[in-house]
Amino acid sequence: MKTYSKEKLEDYQVLGKILLIHWDHKETSATEDTESGWECEEVKVNVSDSRSTMIEKVIFSRYSTGAELAAINNGGVYKEDYLSFRVLAKKLVDGI
Repeated sequence: MKTYSKEKLEDYQVLGKILLIHWDHKETSATEDTESGWECEEVKVNVSDSRSTMIEKVIFSRYSTGAELAAINNGGVYKEDYLSFRVLAKKLVDGI
């Protein structure tokens, strides 16, 4: 899920029993209606979740089960994008 902030968020933030994982940080420019700031992808996991559960939650932030299966079955660039994101999910979780 995309999240927006006035300041760049840390890659990992612990809020009690919740761990927020942030990636794909992008600085945004001010417009007439908005201030400049930052946007990034964010997923919430429980600090006590297993590694596999955390990876699953990161993947599900972009792919539903149906979308995941479709990407694999469609092959080509869809499968490559999915597999690349799966590798990123593992890296994000392993970086904790």
